[in-house]
Amino acid sequence: MDFKDIHKDETGIIIGNGKSLESVPKEFLNVFPTFGINLINRLPYTPTYFVCVDSDVLKEYAREIYPVASEANYAFLLDRHYPESRNFPGLAELYSLDNSRLIVFKQPFRKNSFNLRFPGEYWITGGTGSYVALKLAFTMGFSTILLVGMDHESEWRHFDDDYPKGFPTDWVRMLQQRYHLELANGYFQKAGKRIVNLSPISDLDKIFERGKIEDWFKG
Repeated sequence: MDFKDIHKDETGIIIGNGKSLESVPKEFLNVFPTFGINLINRLPYTPTYFVCVDSDVLKEYAREIYPVASEANYAFLLDRHYPESRNFPGLAELYSLDNSRLIVFKQPFRKNSFNLRFPGEYWITGGTGSYVALKLAFTMGFSTILLVGMDHESEWRHFDDDYPKGFPTDWVRMLQQRYHLELANGYFQKAGKRIVNLSPISDLDKIFERGKIEDWFKG
């Protein structure tokens, strides 16, 4: 992996797409390297690293996310649809970006592809792009990751009112997400690293350390 330990002992931000993202100062998102997920382009915002492992977004919105993916340092994409990419407008071009890195869903490995798993996980995506971003941050060597916009609410509200609804967020799915997020937090803690939740209070506070944006950003 050409991105392993490139941010050793640094602080980074993972940006969720929850409704609370509307109240996060844009300036704060420029203080540390960032991971933006799925339709983060609608904020609008271009993160340091772009992550998309949502099948529907890849198939239906490839052309929309292409600009933000191309401008990021790396675009991390689930390779699940690689063989059939030409069946979806813009997806082949997205996979062909020089900065794209394909997260292997199934064998065989392809150009710029890699395996990214925490032992004990059920799915490589963990049911949420934030889990994949945490695995990437761990691999890159970040010592502290701050979470914003990760509201973890059953209403599934997003910062953009026109954001695609995707899968229903029932309690089973939320439990599955929590399992994987707790798994990631365990690996961070064992390595002496931190995940600090700056998002609104939710059940994620049973997993992550709580913090405030003003503790990390003086504005």
